[in-house]
Amino acid sequence: MAFDRCIQLYEEEKYHVTGFWRKVQEGAQTAEVKEVLSDRLKLKTKGWKTRTYKLTSEYLYSCSVTPTQERSHLPTKFSPVRWKRVDPFSEENGSEVRYGFRLARGTHFQDFYTETAERLEDWLDALAKVAIMSDLANDFQILEEIGHGNYARVFKGQAAQDQSLVAIKTISKGSISKHARNVQALVNEVNLMKRLKHDRIVKLIGMYESEEELHLVLEYIDGGDLFKRLIRKGKYSEAKAAVFMKHLLEAIDYMHSRGVVHRDLKPENILLVGGSDGVEFKIADFGLAAEYHSGEVLSLRCGSPGYVAPEILEKHSYDSKVDVFSAGIIMYILYSPLSLSGRSPFASEDINEILIRNRNCRIYFQQKYWEGVSQAGVNLVITLTEKVPLRRPSAHDSLAHPWFTLGLTSVSPESPHDPQTDIPVFSPK
Repeated sequence: MAFDRCIQLYEEEKYHVTGFWRKVQEGAQTAEVKEVLSDRLKLKTKGWKTRTYKLTSEYLYSCSVTPTQERSHLPTKFSPVRWKRVDPFSEENGSEVRYGFRLARGTHFQDFYTETAERLEDWLDALAKVAIMSDLANDFQILEEIGHGNYARVFKGQAAQDQSLVAIKTISKGSISKHARNVQALVNEVNLMKRLKHDRIVKLIGMYESEEELHLVLEYIDGGDLFKRLIRKGKYSEAKAAVFMKHLLEAIDYMHSRGVVHRDLKPENILLVGGSDGVEFKIADFGLAAEYHSGEVLSLRCGSPGYVAPEILEKHSYDSKVDVFSAGIIMYILYSPLSLSGRSPFASEDINEILIRNRNCRIYFQQKYWEGVSQAGVNLVITLTEKVPLRRPSAHDSLAHPWFTLGLTSVSPESPHDPQTDIPVFSPK
C-alpha cells in the first residue's frame, strides 16, 4: 500500500477527515490550543477569498468573523497538518508576483496565498515546527552515514542556518509501505515524539519529504550509547549510578505524565552526551512506544529480551510500569560491566534461555560486582525489578526511595547481597 494512502487512511480513522477540511463541531477540536501562528490568507476559488487562519501544533483552522467581537475569528473548519506536506510556490501575474504554499497529502490539498514574500517565510517557519517540509537540501547538509537498519539509514548532518549538528533518519517510503503496520508504527513514533519536550529525551526537530523518502531530523548526540560505554569503560561507581538513575527515572516519570510508555528501554537506546562522564543522556528510539493513560492497559507483545517486563512475556495485559522494570535492569548492569556476551541478570548465549530467565525474573547479585554497594542501592534494584506489577512502584514513587533521599552514607564493603537477606524495604505510596 502506498505511503500516501496509508497516511490518508490514518487521518480518516483518527480525525474522520475524508477530504482536506472537516467542519468544526460544537465543543470539538478547539480544545487543542497551542497556537503557532494566526494570519490572514487568501484562497483562489471562483474568486479570491480572504480569511483568518490559525495554525496550532496539530491543526490548521479556518475562521469566520462574526458581528459579536468576543466571538470573532471563530473556527468553522479544521484540517490536521502533522502529516501534510508543505510546498512553497510563487506565481507571476504580469508585473505582480504572488507567494503561497500548498498543504497536501495524496489527493487532498489546498493552496494558500500570503500577502508578501516575508509573510510566506513566516508561515514556512511556523509550518516547519508542525508539518512536513519538502526542502531538506536547503536547510541541512548531509555529512556522513552513521547507521542503518531494514527501512532506514541515519546520517550525521549540519544545519545551514547555524551549522549545528543533527542526526537525519532517512526512511524509504517504498520499503516501509509494503506493510501498513510499518507506516502506522512510524506515524505512532512521530506523534509521540512530538508530544515530548524534555532535556533527557531526543528531540524531533522536524520532518522532510521527497518522492521516495521521509527524513526525520533529530538532535545529534555525540557520546555514543550506554551499551558501548559500559563495554569500553566498565561499571559505574555507586555515586555516579545514583545520578544516572535519578535522571533516568525523572525522564520516565515525565514520559508517563505525558501519556507515553517507551516499552524498549535498554542501554542501546540511551545516548550519552559527550563530556558528561556518562551521567547525561537522551532516551532514543520510540519505535515501540505507545500512548498510555492511567487506568488503561496495553497488550502488544514487544520489547527486548533481557529488559522486557515479565508480565509482557507472560502475555498479560500491562501498564506503564514495564518501563520501571527495564530501568531496574539498566541499574543492575551499571554495576556489572558488559562483555561481548552481555552481563544482564538474565544473560545467556541462547535467546530462548534469556527469555525464560527474564520471565522467571530471578535476580542474583554476584559478589565481585556488588561488593561495596549499599543495601539501599541493592534494594532499589530489587524494588524496580519486582515481578508482580502491583508491587512495583511507579517511576514517580521510585524517586522517593531512600537511596536518593538519604544519599550514599550506607555504602560498605560487605559481602554480596541476596534478595532474601535483611535489606531495608521500600514501600511505595
